Amino acid sequence: MGRLEGWRGFDLVLEAYAKARFEASLRRAAGESLKEMHLTVMGSGPDASKLRKMANALGLGREELTFTGRVPMQVYQRFLAGSDVVVNASLKEGAVTVSFDTLSLGKPLICLDTTGFTRYFSPDYSLVIPRQEEGVEVPREQVVNTLSEAMLRLMEDGLRERMGRAAYRAGENFTWEHHGQEISDIIIKYVSLHN
Repeated sequence: MGRLEGWRGFDLVLEAYAKARFEASLRRAAGESLKEMHLTVMGSGPDASKLRKMANALGLGREELTFTGRVPMQVYQRFLAGSDVVVNASLKEGAVTVSFDTLSLGKPLICLDTTGFTRYFSPDYSLVIPRQEEGVEVPREQVVNTLSEAMLRLMEDGLRERMGRAAYRAGENFTWEHHGQEISDIIIKYVSLHN
């Protein structure tokens, strides 16, 4: 969800999703009961055409993937509420709203570690994919594989539901009202200390 630009990591999501779908099909063929996966990419931007071509090259058709283009806020909220899992592969801090919206709706989150807002997230409700290990950037292929593994992991109904409940509880701490109260408390404390 968001503007389709390189820093948003939609290309990583498409690659990971294609791998996850392939692995899920192998598991189904071996007798494992897994539900079908469908990815919805919401947003518009300069990389839209490139991402569509990439999806085609990865063998992702309309049955597996939907590009919605830009949608109104009500549609965004409806899609988010109806999703099982949300993936935010943003490479930097600017895409924070999607992650916090996810929690408020009780959806498990898969995201890349931006070393900023992701420090607030718990493994109880999010799978945070490292981009650095011991100060060294993780290779792209490893990031894609870890994203794919996270997608497969959250196909397990019980885990996804437990993480969703934990996300909802955590989301209560990430509301505008909650942050407003925190700011107000800090101001009141500062004023009382300096008067």
